[in-house]
Amino acid sequence: MEVEVRIAEAQMWVAQRLPLAVMREKASQDWGITNIKTVSRYLAIARERMVEELISDRRRHQAEQIFALNECARRAMEAEQFEIKLIMRDRFALLLNCLTAPAAIFLCVFASQNTDVFRKGGEEILSIDNYMDAIRVLLVIVSVAAWVALSAQLQSIVKERSVFLVKGRLILLLNLILLQK
Repeated sequence: MEVEVRIAEAQMWVAQRLPLAVMREKASQDWGITNIKTVSRYLAIARERMVEELISDRRRHQAEQIFALNECARRAMEAEQFEIKLIMRDRFALLLNCLTAPAAIFLCVFASQNTDVFRKGGEEILSIDNYMDAIRVLLVIVSVAAWVALSAQLQSIVKERSVFLVKGRLILLLNLILLQK
């Protein structure tokens, strides 16, 4: 028991980075040991144990990180499978996405009652009526494209929120592991 206490004190001195002469002086005062070889042996054992503890702590920490990484990967896979199931179950959104193209065509036809807008060539193209119809058709096309893109992106963001969170944690853990090596 006394040996373990001495080793613990020596570890504390080593951790404090005390000079060797100060450590020998403290050993002679606290322990009553004046033999340099005995004090050196205590210090060597203290350093070895500190290194062993450091290595075991690092291995345990790496094992914990690998376990967390595996857990994040499993969650990411489950989230992706959940997303596929969600898409298949969300028939209303799927139906709306399928009806987007016909709705866009209908809106373009409705916006332009004048079929001359779609013709090429001729002087009547330059008339103000054709110009206003062309602007109206262009506005409808741009509006429909923006609506389709926005709705699709919002759906994917809502569905993939959990996937992004899990993948973000996964990337963070990977960076931590790579930085420690």
